[in-house]
Amino acid sequence: MNLRQLEFFGAVMEAGSTVGAARILHVSQPAVSTMIRHLEDHLGYRLFYRTGGRLQPTPEAFALHDRSRVIFESFEITQNLAAQLKNASAGILRIGAVPAMGNFVLPTALGRFLVDRNDVRVTVEIDIHNGIIKRLMNGHVDAAIVFNDIDYEAEFPSFETRVLGEGDMVCVVAADHPLARLELVRPADVRGSRFIGYSAAGDVVRKLEHVFRPEGMAGIASVEVQHCETACAIAAASRGVTIADEFTAREMIRRHSLAVRPFSPRVAIRLMALTPRNRNGDRLLEMLLADMEAAVARVQEQPVAG
Repeated sequence: MNLRQLEFFGAVMEAGSTVGAARILHVSQPAVSTMIRHLEDHLGYRLFYRTGGRLQPTPEAFALHDRSRVIFESFEITQNLAAQLKNASAGILRIGAVPAMGNFVLPTALGRFLVDRNDVRVTVEIDIHNGIIKRLMNGHVDAAIVFNDIDYEAEFPSFETRVLGEGDMVCVVAADHPLARLELVRPADVRGSRFIGYSAAGDVVRKLEHVFRPEGMAGIASVEVQHCETACAIAAASRGVTIADEFTAREMIRRHSLAVRPFSPRVAIRLMALTPRNRNGDRLLEMLLADMEAAVARVQEQPVAG
């Protein structure tokens, strides 16, 4: 028994005759009769009594019709899902992101991505860089959104990388701090201030250490945290100074009394999407990453001052 046979059978049940079923199916009446006869032969029992030119369903036919309705409803749902998957309007995505991306850029991208995609379910996990990389390696997320400037494909051959944008680390200070009056902050300018640094190892942290060490200012942090968001909040509360990514800085100046100034020498950051090579061609993921690129550009259009 196959779906085509059930389709003919259902049409006969609805129309009450092979002639009516033929009209519904846009086929000839003999074709319907032949299909029903083959179905009965396959099943080994009659589905219809033939009386007065009409077909009277047997009890078995009524039972089979009830069940076949469920099958066709499920088949229709499956067909719709297949079309949605083709149009990238249904599916499941699991995204891991470092806090700066997950808290301040990814929401903007998702706001655009989820429009008219009511059948897409997205799970977002926020963690520090190494934690997100571990999740991707273990298959717990489909993509990792990070910022660093290392050769991921050399270090992790099973990953593909995509650059979503570039940015800078900036100096974030309490609004009433003397450094807020400067147009540009250099490492030597930070000397004597309460500096909030970072405890987590990573490419950006190494770059900052490389910048401060020649000034004899390695290890100057009086407070160490893992996230730029935390560093900015402490800088605001303690009249301190920190170096944070520009995306976090843009958001934090809206929440706290802070000022943001360019930092020299430049410490650049690259925003990266890492995906397993076996996810190549995933249209839903590709569309989300395209919206991430657009979100990065939109965020960077906002002023980063204060």
